Amino acid sequence: MNDLLSTIYPALGTIFVAIVGYAAKEVTSKVKNQALLQSIESLAKDAVVLAEKSGAVNYLTGSQKFKQAENYVIAELEKLGFKNVSNDTIKGGVEKAYALLKSDIEADYDQAKQPKLSDSLKVDENGDVIAK
Repeated sequence: MNDLLSTIYPALGTIFVAIVGYAAKEVTSKVKNQALLQSIESLAKDAVVLAEKSGAVNYLTGSQKFKQAENYVIAELEKLGFKNVSNDTIKGGVEKAYALLKSDIEADYDQAKQPKLSDSLKVDENGDVIAK
C-alpha cells in the first residue's frame, strides 16, 4: 500500500504543476491579448483623426487615409512592444474607429470646406502646416 501511495503522490504533484503552469500561460496570454486590443482601439482612433485631418488638407483619397492610419497604428504598437500583429487585426481596429468617429470626422474634416494648400506648404505627421 505504501508503495502505491509513494508512486501516486509524485505523479499527482507532477500533474498539478503541469496544470498550474498551463493555466498561468493561458491567463498571461489572455491578458496580453486584451492589452493589445485595447491599445489598437485607442491608437486607431487617434490614427483615424490624424489621417482625416491630413487627408482634408492634402486631398488624400480614402484608401490613402486608411493606409496612413494603418501605418500609424503599426508604428505605435511597435513602440509599445507589440510586434508581428496581424494586419487583419489592425485593419479591423482602424475600420471600427472610423465607424465610431464617422459623423464627427465628416463634420470636422469635410474636404469641400477645406482650403487647398499652396504648393509651398505641406502637412507633417502631426497635422501641422509647415513650409516646404
